[in-house]
Amino acid sequence: MLVLCGKSAAGKNFLLNELINQGMKRVITYTTRPMRDGEEDGIDYHFIPEHLFEKLKNDIFFAETAEYHVANGDTWKYGSAISGYASTNDSVIILNPDGIKQIKNQNIPVVVIFLDASEEIRMQRLKMRGDDEDEVKRRMEADDKDFADIALIADYVFFTDTGVDTKALAEEIYQKYKEKSDELS
Repeated sequence: MLVLCGKSAAGKNFLLNELINQGMKRVITYTTRPMRDGEEDGIDYHFIPEHLFEKLKNDIFFAETAEYHVANGDTWKYGSAISGYASTNDSVIILNPDGIKQIKNQNIPVVVIFLDASEEIRMQRLKMRGDDEDEVKRRMEADDKDFADIALIADYVFFTDTGVDTKALAEEIYQKYKEKSDELS
């Protein structure tokens, strides 16, 4: 399985969509956060209420989970189903570093790609996306802490600043994934 990981607005979803266009299958994760404009339940995420998330977590449905305390005081939870890892060939998922550690602790074979972009570019993208200013600040600060040891868990690092040919980058990422997954087999 290919895992994309990156700080806020590093281009994870953009590259995920390009990898899907090239034939990879997306693992759809679960979240308690509200849908953003343009998102669809069952396509972007499985949007579920918190009580159901907690029930599934207690039933050991998830392989990994994450929790974020957002600037407005809400708490958003994310998780990926254990069943999503049953067929890992040519599957792609977005996880944070803690989620990757949870997966690796279960000896699930993954190839981790860290997508990096300058802080300036990420700020521009977050503002263009229309994210709340307080939430942007919170996410940028949290990213510094959350990604402090990413070099220890990422197999490859790719830069996604402005001007990157996304299609070519996705092809290169897919090639690296295939090479590394052959090593893991």
